[in-house]
Amino acid sequence: MDFKREKGRLYEGNGRKNVLTDTKRPCQNVYTGITINPYSQMLACCGLTVEYNPYLKLGSVENYSIKELYDNQFNDFFKFWLYVDGPEYIYEKVIKRRNAKKIFFPHECAYCMELIKKENLECLREIMKEEYPSVIYKYQLNKNSYEK
Repeated sequence: MDFKREKGRLYEGNGRKNVLTDTKRPCQNVYTGITINPYSQMLACCGLTVEYNPYLKLGSVENYSIKELYDNQFNDFFKFWLYVDGPEYIYEKVIKRRNAKKIFFPHECAYCMELIKKENLECLREIMKEEYPSVIYKYQLNKNSYEK
């Protein structure tokens, strides 16, 4: 499907104009389920791009228990930050740091793919170190809303 950017938050595909959904929100897929692909890999989410993102693969259920794999993902700050702020928010921080032009995507999962591109990855790692305290603080402030 071919998407192209137009005014506001519209995109055109197959000759129709559609309004994009709000993609600037916490990731609603990470930590919410147990997804195992046909290759026995447990995945951090069921998002559209998870198969192309090695950082969202938790490990093989043939080598570890599902509980171990699920629990270990909470030790990964990238996933935690996706859960707290979402991929578009993080992407905007990376783009701002790189002085690059933001690309708009019709789905929030596409921002995850942008984050792991070679040109963004090193910058993401630097920003993660800086943002760690504020993300933890934000989580603590909003803890009740996360635990519904």
